[in-house]
Amino acid sequence: MTDIFRLSFLFFLLVSPFLGRGQNLILTTEQNDKWIDSLKTLPLEKQLQFITDRLLSDTNTYVRQSYADGIKHIDSLGTRVYCDGKPALIIGGYPMTIDNKTQTAKVISLTRLLTLRYIGKILVLGPNDPATIALGGTLGQYGIILATPTRNKYAKHFQRLD
Repeated sequence: MTDIFRLSFLFFLLVSPFLGRGQNLILTTEQNDKWIDSLKTLPLEKQLQFITDRLLSDTNTYVRQSYADGIKHIDSLGTRVYCDGKPALIIGGYPMTIDNKTQTAKVISLTRLLTLRYIGKILVLGPNDPATIALGGTLGQYGIILATPTRNKYAKHFQRLD
């Protein structure tokens, strides 16, 4: 069974950059806002699937970075496409920092834990929600997803991933 998992994992790593091109990637602030709004309306199981799908497809995007003086920071793009930003994910009080340099393997490890066994509740805060700014500051400029583990001991699994 583990050999099948390893082969599947290897296959995913090899083809994931190409799979993202055909998906509906979320690239603009408007698309992100619509995604956040639709996430709020779903039952927990569907929310977890939606978040998992977004995390995996976001491995094919690269957040545009710029500095206060307006000069854009250009970095290696590879096969990814530019996007405006991604919502912050906080699980059990631990921010899951997923940025441009996060390895796909770490994202996959996180998504394997996004199940009803480990997550008992999700609160979605949109980018325009006053609580978003109070809670996350600039971290929440594209929204915040707060996930509560089903048991306190499961928070350790997410802490190790951070």
